[in-house]
Amino acid sequence: MRTKITLFIVLSILTLNIQAATRYDMEQNTLIFPAENIASSESNTGEVHLSILKDGGNTMITNFCFSPGSRNFWHYHPNAEQTLLVLDGDGFYQEEGQEKRVIKKGDVIVSKANVRHWNGATPDMALVCMTVTEHAVDGHVVQLRPVTDAEYGFPARTEKEPAMCAKLPMSADGIIRLSKVEVDPSYLDEYMRYATEVGEISLRTEPGVLTMYALQEKENPCNITILETYASQETYRKHIASAHFQKYKQGTLHMVINLQLLDQNELNPSNKVVNYIKTRNNMAQKIIQTAGRQQLGDFAPEFAHLNDDILFGEVWSRNDLLSLRDRSLVTITSLISQGITDNSLTYHLQEAKKNGITRTEAAEIITHIAFYAGWPKAWAAFNLAKQVWKDDNVESSNK
Repeated sequence: MRTKITLFIVLSILTLNIQAATRYDMEQNTLIFPAENIASSESNTGEVHLSILKDGGNTMITNFCFSPGSRNFWHYHPNAEQTLLVLDGDGFYQEEGQEKRVIKKGDVIVSKANVRHWNGATPDMALVCMTVTEHAVDGHVVQLRPVTDAEYGFPARTEKEPAMCAKLPMSADGIIRLSKVEVDPSYLDEYMRYATEVGEISLRTEPGVLTMYALQEKENPCNITILETYASQETYRKHIASAHFQKYKQGTLHMVINLQLLDQNELNPSNKVVNYIKTRNNMAQKIIQTAGRQQLGDFAPEFAHLNDDILFGEVWSRNDLLSLRDRSLVTITSLISQGITDNSLTYHLQEAKKNGITRTEAAEIITHIAFYAGWPKAWAAFNLAKQVWKDDNVESSNK
């Protein structure tokens, strides 16, 4: 009953809240409850202001102002439930193992006791919120670690992108082409991985490949149009003979229902593509892992944290720098070389398949490893790989 009364009083106060602008400069005269104190950098990233409105009687009420881009650390409240009320602005909220969600003015979020979570402002909008923590005794919050840029959603830093090779000028026999591809819907995701890989490698390593820009129809995503420009007929011949193009071609033959190659003429040569159009940079995909806490959380919580939050939450999540496919290849090579053929290898073989490694490639990888790591280790790995790729037919993998 006391909890309901406390929340009722808080909500009644909020009905009088100012109609603040959608961006805040932390001007205290715009807020009913001025955020007078700067929050500790030991538990927050960026500029965060706060005021403690009530601290006693087992209930703590705090007003927060998060400047754009700021957020608190991952944390949890032992045996204490917390209610977050969004007063204005836009922000993010995420619980461990769940997708990050956008929160807006008027939202009410309840964080259950002992659930790890974080919240903060969006990159371009401040967030003003109030928290009500029940049973807020000493040590009611346990700070964990900062929210990484990948978790928060900042784009990959451009200075870390692989370098682009210098491009040749377009010659008189250059090629401007629209490639229209109809993809079998059951293979669309796999096809996109092949197409993205060949596009990025071609643009970064081939001076004569000037443009590769792929588009999907909104109504039918299986219809893909690729704008391609090549500096000359000779550079095009080199392109289609390259290993990365042949891998794309052979790997996607069974995925393509129809293909049209339509060469184009320029309507206005003065508007020709001077350099190249980069493929869309892939945002880092956040990897959520909970196996550590599920299996070892009570017995070895620090190990569980390192496994779930650091190995997968940070290292595997840097897939904008090294793709998930390549990370899978490195991981299974390492495990097989050490003779580790238990459930961990099975798991990583399954992930390798999800990340685009085909049955034929898996067999070739293990065969290659055998010469360096030993024949018995390869035999053991093949027994597991056969089960993982048992539903894939040989013809599909070898095309």
